[in-house]
Amino acid sequence: MAKTTTPAQVAPDRNARRREMYAQNDEYRQKQIEASRKTYRDERGVEMFSCLDRLSDLDSYGERRTAILRDATGSEILRLEHELTFTMRELAELLGYAMPVVYRWKSRGLLPAPLAYSLITILKGKCAPYDTWATVYLEGEVEEIVKIIGTHQQSVRYFRTTDTETIDALKDALAAVRDKRYGVEI
Repeated sequence: MAKTTTPAQVAPDRNARRREMYAQNDEYRQKQIEASRKTYRDERGVEMFSCLDRLSDLDSYGERRTAILRDATGSEILRLEHELTFTMRELAELLGYAMPVVYRWKSRGLLPAPLAYSLITILKGKCAPYDTWATVYLEGEVEEIVKIIGTHQQSVRYFRTTDTETIDALKDALAAVRDKRYGVEI
């Protein structure tokens, strides 16, 4: 008499084979990841977005402010008048993410912290506006951030600690622009 198998008995073997292929075959793994992303986007109606389209329109996201760069002792090393600067909120809007997401990137080391300070006006509820010092990204830094994150966004919507190539590219690009454009070595 032939032994019959039920679907419940076949599934664990099939899943085990799939997990093994996923672990050993890079091409199969990439194919499965792309299929999963496509299904996610299709089911939820998520459009792939890239902030590269906004690169030519930076002025509408940031503000021209006086920016001050300080060294480790707090001494002013560079003052830039009427420089296009971006707070964390303005950068998040430009990149197409919520501000807590971009702030989390910075706190986790995915995004290098800004070096410049600027006096910004805070408008909160019904309270009177007040001025406070905040760290800001400079125009050259933001151009590089948008180029790198935008390129990353063309293939992947999220940005994680495992995206080491993008993280390293951000660190290198910001160090280079800070050195060449602003004369500040990190």
